[in-house]
Amino acid sequence: MSNHPKFKSASEVVKFIKDEDVKFLDVRFTDLPGVQQHFNLPAAMIDEEFFIDGQLFDGSSIRGFASIHESDMQLIPDVTTAYLDAFRVEKTLVMLFDIYNPRNGEIYAKDPRQVAKKAEAYLASTGIADTAFFAPEAEFFIFDDVRYEYKQNGSMHFIDSDEAAWNSGREEMGGNLANKTPYKGGYFPVTPTDKHADMRDDIVSELLAVGLEVERSHHEVGTAGQGEINYKFDTLLSSADDILKFKYIVKNVAERWGKTATFMPKPLFGDNGSGMHVHMSLWKEGKPLFYDESGYGGLSDVARWYIGGILKHASNVTGSAIAIQHAIEKAGFPKHLFTSLVVADHSMVSKIVEDPRIAAVTLTGSEKAGASVAEAAGRALKKTVLELGGSDPFVILEDADSAAIAPFAVKARFINTGQSCLCAKRFIVADNLIEDFEGRIKSLVEALKIGDPLDANTQLGPLAKKAFVDDIDKQVQDSIAMGARLVTGGHRIAGPGNFYAPTILADVTPDMPVFNQETFGPVLALVGASSSEQAITLANTTQYGLAASIWTKDPSIGVKLGAGIASGALFVNGVVASDPRLPFGGVKLSGYGRELSIEGLHEFMNVRAVWIGEMPTL
Repeated sequence: MSNHPKFKSASEVVKFIKDEDVKFLDVRFTDLPGVQQHFNLPAAMIDEEFFIDGQLFDGSSIRGFASIHESDMQLIPDVTTAYLDAFRVEKTLVMLFDIYNPRNGEIYAKDPRQVAKKAEAYLASTGIADTAFFAPEAEFFIFDDVRYEYKQNGSMHFIDSDEAAWNSGREEMGGNLANKTPYKGGYFPVTPTDKHADMRDDIVSELLAVGLEVERSHHEVGTAGQGEINYKFDTLLSSADDILKFKYIVKNVAERWGKTATFMPKPLFGDNGSGMHVHMSLWKEGKPLFYDESGYGGLSDVARWYIGGILKHASNVTGSAIAIQHAIEKAGFPKHLFTSLVVADHSMVSKIVEDPRIAAVTLTGSEKAGASVAEAAGRALKKTVLELGGSDPFVILEDADSAAIAPFAVKARFINTGQSCLCAKRFIVADNLIEDFEGRIKSLVEALKIGDPLDANTQLGPLAKKAFVDDIDKQVQDSIAMGARLVTGGHRIAGPGNFYAPTILADVTPDMPVFNQETFGPVLALVGASSSEQAITLANTTQYGLAASIWTKDPSIGVKLGAGIASGALFVNGVVASDPRLPFGGVKLSGYGRELSIEGLHEFMNVRAVWIGEMPTL
C-alpha cells in the first residue's frame, strides 16, 4: 500500500484525514543546520483555514533561528509533501511546513526550504536555465551497539557491529560463524557476509511506499555495515525534502531491526567514511545544458564553468591568520594588538598600505606580490621587509660522505612536497660523488609514501593547487627537452588531488628551468661540479639568494667557502630551517630585510638619537 497520497489542495487533505481516520498531523520543518524538527497536532482540528493561517510557534529555541524578542514565527503547510508515517502507533500524516514572519507575512530568510526556493527563482531569472536537478547519494552505517560518555573525569566511545572485521575472533552465542566484512571489503559481498541485505530491502520498501523511486541498494566499501541506497533525482527543493525523508526512514527501519543507523561522515578509524556526493545538472526548455558531444568528457562550457564555480577554494592562510589573532587575544594581550584583515579585493592593498595608521609593511610571498607591495609602500615612504621566493643550493663538497648525507638531502627537498621557499632546490654535487649520490637518493625518493596528507604515514602529499602541478610539469618537461636526464618520476599522478610524482633530474645545467627558476614542487635537480670553486659559482648562478647549505667533513672549509655564496642564511652540514632565535631573510630576488630574532624586531623599531648637553648661559 502507498503511504504517499499526492495531495494538490487543502480540501483533499481534509477529506483524506476524515476518510482514512488519521489521528495526528506531524508538523515538520528544518532548522538552520539542516536537522528536521517536529510537533504533533490532533488531525481532527485541521480544516481548510489551517492551510491559510498555519501554526504559530516559538522559534527562539531552534538552532540558528531567532532571539526571544523576535521568536514568534508562522508555519504554513505544503500539501504536496504529505506522506503517512509508517513508524507511529497512531495513524499519522507527515507534512512539511514553510516558515514565515507573522508580523509582515514575509518568508523567513533562514528557513532552508525558503533558501532553496529563492535559489530556484534566481536561476530562472538569470535566463541561464529554467530547471536544476539534484540527485544525492547518501551513505550510512548500521551498528549494533553505540556507547559514548563525556564527563569531567574522562571520556569514551564504543561502536560494534555483527559484521565488523574486528569481531572475527570474538566468542558469539552459537559460535562465531565468521563471514565478517573485511576492512574496505564491503563492495559487494553477497550474504551471509552482507548481513544487512534484508534490512536494506525493508528500507527500500518503505521508501517506495512514500513515493521515492529507488534505483539500487547495496553494501558499501566499509566494514561494520556501511550501506548505500540510491533514488531518482528531482529539483532542488524536492531533493532536499527527499533526503530528509530518506534519512528518517533509514534511521527508523534500523531501529525497528534493533540496530542504529548513522550518516556521520567518519564513525570508524582506519576505514572508509560516509559521504553524500550529489549529481547536478542544469536544463532549459527540456534540454540538458551540461552535455556537449564535442566537449572534453562530453561536457559543455556551461558544465565546466559550473564546476569551476563550486570548486573555487578559499585563501590559503586566512584561517591561520584569524586563529593566530584569537590565540594572542586568549593569551591576555589587548584586543586589536594583532588584527587580521580579510581582504577579498586585492586592489584595496595599496589603500591599506597608504593608510596613516600603517607604519611599515612585511610580506612573505612571490616576487610579483613583493614588487607590488614595495611599490605601494615606496609611494607612501614606508619601510618594507620582503621575504620572497628561493632556489636554495645544496652543495656537497669532494670530501663529504654521500651515504650519510642522502637522507638529509631527500628531507631538504621533499618536505611539504617541495612547496616551501626553504626547500633545497639545486643539488650541486662534486663529480667524484655524484654517481653514488644519485643511486642513493633514487632509492630513497622512490620509497617515499605518497597519499593523504592527514595520514601520519604519508611522506608526500598533494600540491596546493592544480596550477602548481601544471607549472612543475612544464619545468620538468622543458628541462628534459633541453638535455636533462630523467632518473625517476617526471609525471603527474592520476586520480583525485593535485599529485606529482617525486622526481629527480640529472645532468642539469644553468640554462634549464629546473635550475634557473623556482621549482615549487617535488623535483630535485642534480648538478655536477668539477671543483669546490665551480660549486660556489654554480650556487651563485641564480637570481635568488634566500638560503644555502654546504656539506663537508671539515666545517671550517664549509664556513670559508660558504661565505662566497650570496644568501641570507648559510647552514653548514645542516638542513635549512627557520628558527625564532635566528634572523631570516634573503638577498637579490629573495627579498630584503630580516624576520625573527632581534634583527626582525629592529626592522620595525625607530632607532632614535638623543643628545643631552648643559644649559648654555650668557
